[in-house]
Amino acid sequence: LAFNFEKEAIRPNIFGKFEDLLLNVVAHPAMLIYLDNINSTGPNSTIGKRKSVGLNENLAREILELHTLGVGGGYKQKDVIALAKLITGWTVSGGEFQFNPEMHEPTDVEFLGVVYKKDDNLRGIKALRYIAQHPSTAHFVSKKLVRHFCPGKEVPENAHKTIRAVLLNSKGDLQQIYQAIANLKEAWDTKRFRVKNNQDFIIALGKAVNIKPNIKSDYYFNSYKSLGEEPFNTTSPQGYLDDDNVIASGEIMKSRIEMAILLAKNFSFNFKPADLAREIIGEMLSGKTKNAIFSARNDWQAYSFLLASPEFQKR
Repeated sequence: LAFNFEKEAIRPNIFGKFEDLLLNVVAHPAMLIYLDNINSTGPNSTIGKRKSVGLNENLAREILELHTLGVGGGYKQKDVIALAKLITGWTVSGGEFQFNPEMHEPTDVEFLGVVYKKDDNLRGIKALRYIAQHPSTAHFVSKKLVRHFCPGKEVPENAHKTIRAVLLNSKGDLQQIYQAIANLKEAWDTKRFRVKNNQDFIIALGKAVNIKPNIKSDYYFNSYKSLGEEPFNTTSPQGYLDDDNVIASGEIMKSRIEMAILLAKNFSFNFKPADLAREIIGEMLSGKTKNAIFSARNDWQAYSFLLASPEFQKR
């Protein structure tokens, strides 16, 4: 289901509108099952009155906390309950999304100050479109984007303001947002402050060793697994965290160094160690790493020093 979630809900909508991406993510069977919405039933619905089933707030809470407004974005517990009611009946049948009106809460619902009438079967969709264009969503989502794409230790406020404005003014046009991010001077800062997340590290290591990402190679899948990030298998709705405090833990750094040594020993390279260092690190190569490479006893040791170096670990 998680693989289909990325293939069906995310990739087809990555160049469209943020609200369409949000709708497809929320309504995908993987999300509805994972966050227990398939059995969420309005207390006043036909089934809710007849059976001992009730409201489940999991999906509504994660929508507000992780995907849109963010913590501190102005919603309260009553809004979590209200959104949960608005998406009751969003369930799965035969592996596909299904709206079951007998599970849907049949009363008027007030959500973030807006009243959604009981006879409007599209009100869950309307509520999601409303929060997709909310100023708090623009603030929260733009900050996450800037944090990811700008390499500084802190989120640059001017860059954050720029992307937030583009997100609001374009009504969530993702292509305009990507273009604006690419034009940020802060995104092209050559100083490396932050640590590569595990995905970036694995890809960079594979490129350095010239491992082609083909179906016959187990390198990529096994590397994710060895760093504790097996694809499509996170236990948290947040996914794997893009946070230096988590990424740069002693255990993960130890595993990265072991991977670097393993690849240095067992793969052939297109460049000699010093040439590869210039190719992938360039002017950021420190004197200490340069000396380690030149004083290595053999090529594989030189490669391992390079691939395990602090410079290679950073974005």
